Amino acid sequence: MTQQPDLNQLSANQLRVLTAELMATLAAKDRALVNSNTLNDKLTLELGRH
Repeated sequence: MTQQPDLNQLSANQLRVLTAELMATLAAKDRALVNSNTLNDKLTLELGRH
């Protein structure tokens, strides 16, 4: 795990960059979770059919 930056020491531009990076990471994790949940739902449905 990387060390957390001291937000009070960052410039406005650095805060914008950090925010963009965090938003991209969150979006990727959200997509992965949606895909996982979709697969889980499909497998649950298949198990229910047998």
